[in-house]
Amino acid sequence: MSDNTKFGRSYVLRIECNPDGSGDEYIEIAYPLTCEFSIERNTLASNNKANFTIYNLGEITRDRIYKDICEKENWKAVQFFAGYSNETGSNLPRCFNGMVNYAYSQRMGPDFRTVIDAFDGYTAFGVDSVSLSTPAGMSQADQIKQASAEILKNITDMAPPTISDKFKKISPRILALMGDPKTVAGEVSDGTGYVDNMSLYFLPHEDCLDGDVRLINWENGLIGTPKRSNLLVELEMLFEPRIKPSQWIELQTLTSKKLNGVYKVAGIVHKGTISGSVAGDCTTSLTLMMQPGLTVVYDEATENYRVQGQGVEY
Repeated sequence: MSDNTKFGRSYVLRIECNPDGSGDEYIEIAYPLTCEFSIERNTLASNNKANFTIYNLGEITRDRIYKDICEKENWKAVQFFAGYSNETGSNLPRCFNGMVNYAYSQRMGPDFRTVIDAFDGYTAFGVDSVSLSTPAGMSQADQIKQASAEILKNITDMAPPTISDKFKKISPRILALMGDPKTVAGEVSDGTGYVDNMSLYFLPHEDCLDGDVRLINWENGLIGTPKRSNLLVELEMLFEPRIKPSQWIELQTLTSKKLNGVYKVAGIVHKGTISGSVAGDCTTSLTLMMQPGLTVVYDEATENYRVQGQGVEY
């Protein structure tokens, strides 16, 4: 799939369903069934969230997907893959990976609508409290590792944490932490801990990840003129499922060239409709954090572009 391919939308929605409480069984809902979706992913301590509406599923499927909002056991995993491809399943980029909060179906006119509300990392941040202490002389990176292990000790559905190597300061005294997981993750990492795609991330504001999409401009989907507010830039583009939080991105715009440069992705909102029977828009809205001093350079030896500056290189 090239960077400029923006047609032939497709999706697969996978929902865990274990009627007997054992084993892993998934229901797959896919194009051409109509799916309306809204997905929010960011680098904040709040849970990422998603909402899906599927039209005209069969009665058996609707019943198996159902989950009451008051049911706090038997969590169901949900994954959403989408993109521009004739391929299916895991060949499509994964836009969301989380747990079902609630799911229900209702008839509206001639259609049955199934609504699925989901959170990313809900089981981790749903732990009542976390308590730990670290000795004096421990590095911040090791403190974060210890806090992560405490948060995830009873959780099997989350990947190992991603911890930046830039947490190098040494604590001169004992650090005692107690509270809910969000508070502990924030305190131990200077407010940089967050969950995305069922994995904990601890990345300083100046630290970026590499990504599959490295450029946003008028050729690959930029819509209108980006808007700046303090150190943040907001923009809208055609649906781009490959972008992830904390990755670096280069912005090129003809209508506000002073905003051109390298940014860190701080927030993503995917919204739209994918259907084989009805038309609908699909867009991605991004909140970008300015990264002064970072530039994109062309490496003639490898024939690749890279980002460098401020002692970092990607």
